[in-house]
Amino acid sequence: MEAISPYLLSAVAETPYSAVIRHTDAKVIEGTDGSQHIYYAEVVDTIRGVHRNRIHYSMSAEPDEALSLDDAEVLITLCINNDGYYWPGTGAQFPADKQLIQRAKNHALRASTNQSHFSQCDD
Repeated sequence: MEAISPYLLSAVAETPYSAVIRHTDAKVIEGTDGSQHIYYAEVVDTIRGVHRNRIHYSMSAEPDEALSLDDAEVLITLCINNDGYYWPGTGAQFPADKQLIQRAKNHALRASTNQSHFSQCDD
């Protein structure tokens, strides 16, 4: 877990939303240049951002990329745009380990509530 911690703390600082979630459903929307995977989840614990009981977020995927759904709790960091939450890329999901969750919470408390630039969310 020590090796993961720096990546987690960067992800929390560089995205506007972090939470412990449990995935409940997912679907694929096929497009001409790839697909969107839409994940639905129950929020177990909000770390950073507005608390919601449930969220959904999109993930860009390669054409025919398999959808993966695991119902174990995970700590996730997400970006937000006009369409809602979206997956910023590799390094946005972490084990829901108690020690990592507490480190993420402590780090989020030190983050500015006025922060407007999130480097992992640059398009």
